Amino acid sequence: MDAIEFYTAEIDTLVKKIAEERVRVLKDPDAIMHVAFVSFSIRWGAVVCAQTQQSKNPTIWLTEWAPEPRDVYWSNLAIPFVALTIQRLFMSVLLFFLVFFFMIPIAAVQSLANLEGIEKVAPFLKPIIEVKIIKSFLQGFLPGLALKIFLVLLPAILMIMSKIEGGGSRG
Repeated sequence: MDAIEFYTAEIDTLVKKIAEERVRVLKDPDAIMHVAFVSFSIRWGAVVCAQTQQSKNPTIWLTEWAPEPRDVYWSNLAIPFVALTIQRLFMSVLLFFLVFFFMIPIAAVQSLANLEGIEKVAPFLKPIIEVKIIKSFLQGFLPGLALKIFLVLLPAILMIMSKIEGGGSRG
């Protein structure tokens, strides 16, 4: 078989497969994402594209610098602009309440760290608390431990909130 005929036939079959795949993707609503990564051969073109408005409608064709591929939250890229704005607003309100009310559990644990607070909540522990070693342990160690536990949980809570907020990358 002649090489030209062989490769012409290969190109024809690939063109048919591409057309079939294009039709399949256009029919599947989950296959289309409203995000694109564009590479430029010249840095000047990338700077101009990132700093100019691409459309009359400010909610479409938004451009920004792409994060490093390992930092991208790929599941968040498919979130539409309006839903992303609503999620960011909701997370901002939730963050306000987290900061505002974070002092309540800390104050409650700190009051329990006080020996009188423990005796009020659990009066059956009074004989154990009166032991000098346990008393000094509770007064010196328990308040710091309670505060450290809350401070260890706080970054995990904030990371979960930032993922739910819909950001495109980790950094």
